[in-house]
Amino acid sequence: MACPLVDLLPELKLAIVELLEADSREDLLDFSATCKSFRSFTEPKVFQCLTLKNTEESGSYATQLANSDRGLYVRKINYRATTLLPKEIVDIEDSDQDEPLEGSYTEQGEDKNKERSKFNLEEILPESVHQVLSNLRQFSSLITLTVKFTVYQETLKYSEDFLYRDMDDYYRAQGLEQMEGWRALMSHSYNAIASGSTPGPNFKNLVLLDVRPVLISSFKSSDFSNLLAHIEHFELQLHDLENGGDILTYNSYLHFCSELDQYFLDYLRSATSLRLQAAYGGPFGGLWTGIHGLPLSQSMTPQLRFLHIKNIFVDSALLDCIICHKGTLETVLLEEAHARHLIMTWERLFRSIADSDPQKLRGFEIKYASKIEYGNSNPYLAPKFEDQLTKVETLLQNDPSRRLFSYAQVDERYGDTSELEVENALRFIAGHDQMAWDRLMEIIQRNVSRNTSRVTT
Repeated sequence: MACPLVDLLPELKLAIVELLEADSREDLLDFSATCKSFRSFTEPKVFQCLTLKNTEESGSYATQLANSDRGLYVRKINYRATTLLPKEIVDIEDSDQDEPLEGSYTEQGEDKNKERSKFNLEEILPESVHQVLSNLRQFSSLITLTVKFTVYQETLKYSEDFLYRDMDDYYRAQGLEQMEGWRALMSHSYNAIASGSTPGPNFKNLVLLDVRPVLISSFKSSDFSNLLAHIEHFELQLHDLENGGDILTYNSYLHFCSELDQYFLDYLRSATSLRLQAAYGGPFGGLWTGIHGLPLSQSMTPQLRFLHIKNIFVDSALLDCIICHKGTLETVLLEEAHARHLIMTWERLFRSIADSDPQKLRGFEIKYASKIEYGNSNPYLAPKFEDQLTKVETLLQNDPSRRLFSYAQVDERYGDTSELEVENALRFIAGHDQMAWDRLMEIIQRNVSRNTSRVTT
């Protein structure tokens, strides 16, 4: 006779719940609604993640959840705020000018033309939501907070072309936050989160998604700096243009990247894990882009163990970062990473890291969404470099452990990254990058073996 589900051992019920959770949240909710026994068993999974929106209903629900026993299950809050709200008031006077009017700001951040744009703060950030953000401690089991603002074109005063043209300073940012609802939404949200985290937040992980390259005054506040100082895992993903276009041509993006240390990185004193993602069309590194690498000194992140960077040209700043953290760094992951021989070759990067003899490094990985090109699929290059292509293919077949390392360039006008296929092939044949990589892997394997021996002992 088949055993009813309610009579299964607890570990089997847990296995079922985990399978349903991995499949879809809807299936898990349906399962929890079948009977009281399953509801109590699935509640920790159902309520472990809370999505908070900038609506009155969402804020009220979050408050009710926090005041109930189920609030203890919340381990992650995804704050998802949007500017496309039915009642948002945007009153922009007609103008024959194609360019945005430049406000005249005082040191107090006031703008002479602030009457040009009006918004109701209570409508874009209801008090119930503000109260939740200001009191995240009421979720005593909270570990991770993710923040994402979706800014729709309909609510922007100007197009993105105008928006990212100029660099913001602190007082200008304050003035714009009084004029434009989407900026006010961001600043008041960040201020609420930061002020409620004094003297330190109750969560360990902070993830900022789709961050627009504009200064928000909150980034310069002491409360926000204090919040960052207590975070153990910090993740920052920069916004891509809606059309995926030429973000490198905008001063705001270049300036924002150059100020990442002053906005965020300088204060990550407790961080053991750091993940940074540049815009697809605006990779970190590369002097020709105007982004002179990431200033990550050992004094800023003295406890860093895991470093993950996506969309980057390797350069001396990255090398210095890895070497200065050799006493703590255990894992490095580079995604969509490229080299340019005028700035930094893969051989130099690997050799320099190996020369520093990192004692803790146990993982170094380079990942790409697609295969590295070396001219084999290029109808214009293949006939001209047939001998080189044949050598590459032969070497790959004879030694599968060998790998290609990407050399590329960035179109300064459009921001497109294009691989230097011939250089990829020639450097692969020369083998210098591979030899330096193999030496680094030997050190990593040594460190892994040492760690395994200690654990066994």
